[in-house]
Amino acid sequence: MKTYIDVNGQSIPLSGNAKTIFLYKREFKRDFFGDLLKMAKNFSALEKINTGKQEEHYLKALSTQEIEEIDMDILYQFLWAFAKTEDNHIPGFLDFIEQFSSMNLEDVANVVVDLIEHLMHTKKK
Repeated sequence: MKTYIDVNGQSIPLSGNAKTIFLYKREFKRDFFGDLLKMAKNFSALEKINTGKQEEHYLKALSTQEIEEIDMDILYQFLWAFAKTEDNHIPGFLDFIEQFSSMNLEDVANVVVDLIEHLMHTKKK
């Protein structure tokens, strides 16, 4: 699956396949699927925050452990891996991220989740 994300007016092509998993491991020295599970916990914690926004102290909805485990870097690492899968000329992670003055977290999350769902989908023959 090939898709694009617009970051600061720049359209970045992204795709995901088996190569993505190996690129991720090589760049970050971490397991793609282990980080995927950690990201799922992040989204679960963020959902608790969103649910509690009506309260004055909505962060109290999270335990200290949940707060300590939130790691949004993983989301940007996945974005880099999908960009690198599509375009081998993409620089290393820090150089890639440094190119952008800002990124819309919601846009990044949506495109990364779509690519992960596509990557995890298997077809029966």
